[in-house]
Amino acid sequence: MLNKGLQIFMAVSISIGLLLALLTVMDFTDSVCADCWPFENLIAYSYILVAVLVLVALSGAGMSLMKKPESLKMMVIGIGSTAILFGISFGMSSGEITPNLAALSGELSESTVKMADTGLIAMYITMCLSICVIVFSSVMKIVRR
Repeated sequence: MLNKGLQIFMAVSISIGLLLALLTVMDFTDSVCADCWPFENLIAYSYILVAVLVLVALSGAGMSLMKKPESLKMMVIGIGSTAILFGISFGMSSGEITPNLAALSGELSESTVKMADTGLIAMYITMCLSICVIVFSSVMKIVRR
């Protein structure tokens, strides 16, 4: 039942998204698309979808915890390790605005650059850890044979 509801929700969400995308780029008066729907409608719809999906994810986690309370330990470990990862990334990032970066956009602040650096460094660390885990598991599989 829940799976069928999710399929219906996904189909409706995709249909609304496609309709908004078409209304954003199409004009039905054969003129230049000056009177098309504003692009902000599509962005607002994206925000609504993200909010709904976050609520669904949190409720799914809550239902899972009710069924199996011992899974809380693994959830706390995952959240804690993610917080540590972003803490390390934030510590490694710099908020320096280089001349090349300043030439791209004149309205950059140090905090914006620092958060962008934090996200990039976290992605690099996660990518390196993923590659190491894949190599390690492959080597262990070969050694066990």
